[in-house]
Amino acid sequence: LWDYSLRYMQNHNQEGNEIIFFDLSNDISSMFHLIKNCLFIGVASFLAFLLISVYLATWALRPVEASWESQRQFIADASHELKTPLTVILANADILSAHKKDTIEHQYKWIEYIKAEASHMSGLVNDLLFLAKSDAARDNNVFTEVNLSDIMWNCYLPFESLAFEQEKHLEADISSDIMMQGDASKLKQLIMILLDNACKYTEKNGS
Repeated sequence: LWDYSLRYMQNHNQEGNEIIFFDLSNDISSMFHLIKNCLFIGVASFLAFLLISVYLATWALRPVEASWESQRQFIADASHELKTPLTVILANADILSAHKKDTIEHQYKWIEYIKAEASHMSGLVNDLLFLAKSDAARDNNVFTEVNLSDIMWNCYLPFESLAFEQEKHLEADISSDIMMQGDASKLKQLIMILLDNACKYTEKNGS
C-alpha cells in the first residue's frame, strides 16, 4: 500500500483471517537517502575522473606541443636564415647581368661575393639539417675567442652590392681587432640578419 507507506500480509487459519501490516516509512526514507548518496558520489566521481583525465591529457600533450612549437620555430629560423644569403646572391647576379660586356676580372669581386654567400648558405643548410635531427643541438654552442671586427667586415662587404642595387648607401665604422668569446658562425648569422633588415627597411637613397 504505497499511498500509506505500508506493506501487509494476509494469513488464513482456523480462527479466521489475519492481516499483518508493516510500516515502510523508514525503509523508503533509507532507500531515498541511499539513492541521493549514490547520485552525489557518482557525480563527484565523474567530476574527479574528468579533472584527472584533463590533467593527464594536458600532461601527455605537453611534449607534443613542445615539439610542434620547436618545429614552427625551426621553420621560421630556416626561412629567415636562408633568405639573407639568397638575397645577396641575387643582388650580385643582377649586377653581373647589368655589365655583360665587362671581363670576369673586372667583375670578379661580385663573383667572390656570390661564392662566399653560397658557401655560407651551404653551412646554414648543414646546420639546419643537424638541428632537425636534434632539437637539443640548439644549446650546444661552442664559444671560442673570435675577432668580431673581421666577422663584421666579412658580413658587410657582400651587402655593398645589395645596397648599390637598391640605390642605398651602406656605411661602416668598425673598430679593428675587437676580440670576444662567442660562436663565430652564430655571430655571422646575427649580423647578416641585421644588415638584411637594415637594407630592407631603409628608404631609397637612405643610409
